[in-house]
Amino acid sequence: MPGRVLRRPSAKCTFSPIRVVRAAELALTAGLVGHAAATPYQQAHWAYALVELEDECRHSRMFARMIGTYGLRPRPPLWWQRLGVRIAAMLDDPLRLFAAALVVVELTDAFQRVAMTDETIHPITRQISRIHVIEEARRIKYAREELKRQVVHRSAVRRRVGGAMMARLTRTLLDTMIRPDRYRAVGLDPEFARRTALRSPHRRQVERWALAKCVRFFHEVGMADGRARAAWVKVGPLPDELARGDR
Repeated sequence: MPGRVLRRPSAKCTFSPIRVVRAAELALTAGLVGHAAATPYQQAHWAYALVELEDECRHSRMFARMIGTYGLRPRPPLWWQRLGVRIAAMLDDPLRLFAAALVVVELTDAFQRVAMTDETIHPITRQISRIHVIEEARRIKYAREELKRQVVHRSAVRRRVGGAMMARLTRTLLDTMIRPDRYRAVGLDPEFARRTALRSPHRRQVERWALAKCVRFFHEVGMADGRARAAWVKVGPLPDELARGDR
């Protein structure tokens, strides 16, 4: 783009993905409330779900305070984010709940592991990334164990349908991480920049890297094989060896 002058990324552009993740975490929190309500109080799963709820509420507050610390004006959730929270609250399917949790947590974990050691990033952001990575490690393990427990009782068809739904959710999450108007903050035409970014081979490579562990786990539990595999191939973040059919 000859002649264009790119400005330094603003805080609004930097924190656009955090607002999306915050909305996703609120949706998962709503789903955990429903899961806890449907679980007998005597079970350890119920107690652990409450521990996860406590952590997620604290993390949501932490991200909100970080946005405020950087002087950004709070924005209300977009309509589709509000709808997602309502759907999650009504979703009585632990398989999809914990699979969605893994998509969100593994995606943010990959980027925050890089951010927490990058000295070009603001110290507050690095410290919050470090806290989130440490505390979310337990949640990743929790979600994986719960998902393993759920797939035992599901047919191959239901597992693959759930996997295809997660592929679609993953694509939606990736495509909405940066709002189009944020490109204007660095001197780019929003629509042109968004179209270019979505077609970028480098972007797809980064997406595969960020979600590789999550998608490999879905393959292991029967949510990224068979017909579900085609859905993952279509949305893009399938690791190379799974795309080739090596496993």
